[in-house]
Amino acid sequence: MWLVIIAWALIGLGIFCACTISYTKVDNEKIANYQTSTQTEKKIILHQSQHEDKLRCWLTGKILQPIGLSNATIGVSEKAFYRVLQRVFGTITQGVAFENPQFSYPYSADFVLIHPSSLSIDIEIDEPYVGDTKAPHHCINQGKDDIRNKFFTNSNWVVIRFSEKQVVKYPHSCCKAIAKVIAQVTGDRSYLNSLQPIPDLPPEPMWTIKQAKKWAKEDYRKTYLPVYLH
Repeated sequence: MWLVIIAWALIGLGIFCACTISYTKVDNEKIANYQTSTQTEKKIILHQSQHEDKLRCWLTGKILQPIGLSNATIGVSEKAFYRVLQRVFGTITQGVAFENPQFSYPYSADFVLIHPSSLSIDIEIDEPYVGDTKAPHHCINQGKDDIRNKFFTNSNWVVIRFSEKQVVKYPHSCCKAIAKVIAQVTGDRSYLNSLQPIPDLPPEPMWTIKQAKKWAKEDYRKTYLPVYLH
């Protein structure tokens, strides 16, 4: 799947997972300390309150705060996914702005999820090309997303990126992927437990500029976007 999960560089809990058909890369092995056991247990512990309290204490004052709502254009697939996120996770904020000293304009997060433990997650939807101009977008050899990801992870945020196709075709499986991250880092398995019947998210290869240009010529996005969003 096109799923990038990047967590904190400063506090040593980071993850970098670029999960595609071909590979999975983990940036910080310390996250293994927070992975839940895969062994079958008769009693499932949904919350580890003590662990969440320690994490909250650890993160206090270390997370970059937004400056308000963003005026960035909302992607065509965001509204529907926003509704799914709200149903699964409750409070989700859409279109949040973060001041970036390196640029004259703020960074915009598609969705923000704040767990009670203070775990802060930026959830992004990546389209392969811009709808009106057909310009390649979110390509692995462009470098823009790497810079953006580093900005957020250096500010103690987790970044989870899905392809547009994934959130359109498998929105609940995307939520399950988010729930797995929450369970790994915080020990809170309540969301993951409720999503157990949902299939895991199918892999989605990352794309290059060349591939994005090819898809733009073919109107590839129309193969998975609902007709009313074309």
